[in-house]
Amino acid sequence: MQALVTRRAKAPSGSSDEGGSPRAGDSDALLHKGGASSAPALGAAPAAPAAGGAAASRSRRLHWALYLLALLAGLGLLLSAVDRPDYTHKSFVKVQGTQLMVDCRPFYAAGFNLENVLLAPMAKMARKLAGEEGGVAMIAPGKYDEDVFRGLDVVIAEAERAGLRVILSFVDNWKYLGGVDEYVDWSDTAPARDKRYPPINKLGDVSTEDFSKERLEYENKRKVLFYTDPGCKRLYKDHVRAVLERRNTASGKLYRDDPAIMAFNLINEPRCSAYETPECTDLFQKWVLDMATHFKSLDQQHLLTVGSEGFWGERDAFKDVNPGASSSDWAAKSGQDFVANNNLPMIDFAAVHLWPTNWGVAHNHTFTRLWIESHVKDCQEMLKKPCLLEEFGHALGDRGLDPPPEAIASERDPHYRAVLDAVEYAIGRGHALSGSLFWRWGLRIYRNDVPGIYGVLPTHSTFKMMAEHAQRVRVHTLAHPSAAECPLDCWVGVQFGPLRRCEHRPSVCAEQRARAAYQKSYDGDSPRLLSHGQPVWTSQAECCRPGLGAFERGCSTTLF
Repeated sequence: MQALVTRRAKAPSGSSDEGGSPRAGDSDALLHKGGASSAPALGAAPAAPAAGGAAASRSRRLHWALYLLALLAGLGLLLSAVDRPDYTHKSFVKVQGTQLMVDCRPFYAAGFNLENVLLAPMAKMARKLAGEEGGVAMIAPGKYDEDVFRGLDVVIAEAERAGLRVILSFVDNWKYLGGVDEYVDWSDTAPARDKRYPPINKLGDVSTEDFSKERLEYENKRKVLFYTDPGCKRLYKDHVRAVLERRNTASGKLYRDDPAIMAFNLINEPRCSAYETPECTDLFQKWVLDMATHFKSLDQQHLLTVGSEGFWGERDAFKDVNPGASSSDWAAKSGQDFVANNNLPMIDFAAVHLWPTNWGVAHNHTFTRLWIESHVKDCQEMLKKPCLLEEFGHALGDRGLDPPPEAIASERDPHYRAVLDAVEYAIGRGHALSGSLFWRWGLRIYRNDVPGIYGVLPTHSTFKMMAEHAQRVRVHTLAHPSAAECPLDCWVGVQFGPLRRCEHRPSVCAEQRARAAYQKSYDGDSPRLLSHGQPVWTSQAECCRPGLGAFERGCSTTLF
């Protein structure tokens, strides 16, 4: 593992700050998603935790990070799934080389993040067929709010019914409630919190804009205890076990046995400041190894990733690609080390996040492309495992509360287009990128809800762009041949007037394999999303499934 980093490590120069005292102002940036002074405090759009967190009362709501992946379907599927027969996932998503796979076929995600469904009554949540961060309230270490846990049960069950898969994150860096800072305050082996700096006991991300320099330094140092303190590590491991061994009250399945859950994140966007604690990068690496080993001892079926943005560490030459690298080393000193963190055998794929607005490169599409391409290159050549762009988005500032169409078209849509172009190019070339998930679907739970600065509504031009992208990914996936070692179970839709049926035609898949072999040998510059052949399914049932199969209404049962 270390050899991979050393192969391209830069020799330290005489002006290097490695191991030295933090430069003025840089330490502060580590408590934000980005280094720019205009960046929202503590991140404007983090993925929230999958359960955990404390509450002073049962009414407090914490956040789960739950990514909903549109499986071979456009985003419009979610809006009409209530009228379709229930979908059931038979297989877990697996890794084969640099690809995610399901039933011998590549799995590409074209999905989205949500954050507010569990704040709604459970009946409404069920009708919405989606859910994200609302939370499982741990009112004391190891004690959960059962009502809210049942809410997540319904979310996962309804996501599967709609043909979706989800990703859960165990803990969040950005929020106090249920986040790493509250774990430290809970620990019976960590020093008590300084009374001068009481916890920010509220919902949402914690803003540090009014913190003094002394408090920022204190919070940075205290956060390190999450990765080193025995009590914190015990609480986290107990929490992981509680989630994996939870029996879903809506589906009856144990979480660890549920293929509707695609994967878990160890932590959302970790921070361990190397300014105050120079050894933070190594401490975080040891924590990842420990917790990933613990997870795999309990669950060998689900995929696991770290959940970081993907910053390169101080010893990696690619740290020059980090945001703000020309003027600050805040990202390299965040404690993350992309290659080392994801090179562990227990980590199945590498998560990447992209926040140009927060990082001070909001309209730099060159950075966007380079960020995606550089991570894909590392996944392809060094890690030899898949990448997934778990989060990307673009803030619209104050107008984001109810953005006008012209602001969406001129400010947000170009960023989304740059991301989707890079994603589709990588997928089309067969590179180590398994899709993307935008932040966030601005689902309106209550009448007065607004989408927020990152929210994307179905009425926005951005949503139409994402739906079209999801459809292109769907077509590409369905026209992609199954793995060579798999049987030619090849079902195609055939329509004769009002008669809709699915037929077994192995010759179609054989032709797909031959075409794919030819394209792989071609060294020219391929277009985005190569595959536009005949869609195929691996079983008659899948082919006939309404909406997700060959026909919107499914196969015919009669001629009428």
